[in-house]
Amino acid sequence: MSKLRTAVIGVGHLGRHHARILSQIPGAELAFVVDSDLARAKSVAETCGAKPAEDYRKIAGEIDAVTIASPTLFHFEIAKFFIANKIPVLIEKPITPGLEQAQELVEFAAKKNVPIQAGHVERFNPAVIAAGKYVRSPKFIECHRLSHFTFRSTDISAIHDMMIHDIDLVMHFAGAEPLSVDASGACVLTDKIDIANARLKFPGSCVANLTASRISDKTVRKIRIFSPESCVTIDTQKKSCTVYSKTEKLKTLLKGKSVPDVDLRNITDLKEFVFKEFIKIEELKVPDEEPLKNELESFVNSVISGTKPVVSGEQALAAMRVADRILKSIDETCK
Repeated sequence: MSKLRTAVIGVGHLGRHHARILSQIPGAELAFVVDSDLARAKSVAETCGAKPAEDYRKIAGEIDAVTIASPTLFHFEIAKFFIANKIPVLIEKPITPGLEQAQELVEFAAKKNVPIQAGHVERFNPAVIAAGKYVRSPKFIECHRLSHFTFRSTDISAIHDMMIHDIDLVMHFAGAEPLSVDASGACVLTDKIDIANARLKFPGSCVANLTASRISDKTVRKIRIFSPESCVTIDTQKKSCTVYSKTEKLKTLLKGKSVPDVDLRNITDLKEFVFKEFIKIEELKVPDEEPLKNELESFVNSVISGTKPVVSGEQALAAMRVADRILKSIDETCK
């Protein structure tokens, strides 16, 4: 069987990593590297063993699948062109600059029966995958996504640039879209929202609190998920996951009670006692895998096998709907 011929559209900061990885995936061939800066396209293509191109419209007949890592402003027109030509697309997040275009693009792809995979790369983070089996009926989810200012993606807000990863993750863990959204934010260094906080209420009494900032003095990628039986903490930057759960002793003491009976008179270190007797701590073994490599391998495999992408266009649209609600809530707050 011949290899899946692929192309990367836009080889800036992220796109050049798409090209590097696609050139190494068994079953795929990186046929073209496309960028409006032809010199940059040639440089990346030479490194990855592909052909350079300046105009994506000229390669449609020579590829089987495409990943789009151009500036968000151009996602819609590029994706629509390839979908019209029956070519599956992976679109970096956010899939479009705004909700209306996302809706139109997803509907157009459904009409043409062409799959869209969205670049919600955190779904492919090995720490998130490892945590999955420990998350059951979450009640509270807390996400912090902070970065220093990079001068990239300033054409969109921090909500669409950063928080959208956590919007997708909390909906994935909660299994639904939120019933209500309450948010606040501010423009600091750009004319878009640079820092934001959102509180999402889901069916089943789950609440998620999301904070995103692209003007922080440090980088943070942390998620805490509280369920009736456990607390799962994830660091997607370090690719680590810790599970805190009740010991059998605590479960026995709690039967029919809200608080365990404990004689505190002879306990000198209460914290040590609680974490020794009542709380079990398990550091999960998380493989040292590159999330973007996992994502692109998944895309290639889904195209070859004809199966639905792990993060579909419909799921990306759902995240865009929530992002839009957050922005509207912030607009109302600022009035």
